[in-house]
Amino acid sequence: IPATTAEEFNGKADVIFVCVKGYSLDDTIPFIRSAAGEKTVVIPILNIYGTGRTMQAQLPGLLVTDGCIYISSNLAAPGVIQRHGSIFRVIFGTPDHRTDNPVLCQVAADLTAMAACGQYYHVKAGAMQKPGEIRECFIRLVGEILELARAMGIELDDKPDAPLMQSHLKILDDLAESASTSMQRDMEAGKNS
Repeated sequence: IPATTAEEFNGKADVIFVCVKGYSLDDTIPFIRSAAGEKTVVIPILNIYGTGRTMQAQLPGLLVTDGCIYISSNLAAPGVIQRHGSIFRVIFGTPDHRTDNPVLCQVAADLTAMAACGQYYHVKAGAMQKPGEIRECFIRLVGEILELARAMGIELDDKPDAPLMQSHLKILDDLAESASTSMQRDMEAGKNS
């Protein structure tokens, strides 16, 4: 959520990523309650595991996943995170290990499709936001991810004009034109991915 307070947000989030230090988790609960709707999914991404279960007790009625990030980084300046080394892995999912939650599948698909398309064409989000070959590739990649989900027994609405595909495109279109994925930046810099 780009807003700093629930009042600035003026809506209900589909997904809320919680990316704070463990000692600040309790401080996020009032904001999450005010920014969340009935179907909001909360994904804690901290460098420790098990925070989802702790937060779930404080946020009954919402789906709070377990989540963890493996990274070595520090705040280099306000709004600037400096990563050290090649370790960067984000893991999230439900405590029961189910793989059929459409919102979580969408988050994973959005991150995967943008990374693959951006790396293949060596472009940032702006090139995928414009009509043409690159955007069509992004759409085909999302479609392929949805087909894989269906083959795994996860039924998702995968037609080009369906709400799920449209939400993927909305997320892409809402990104800054200069946005790219960490995988793409690592590969362009010759680092491991």
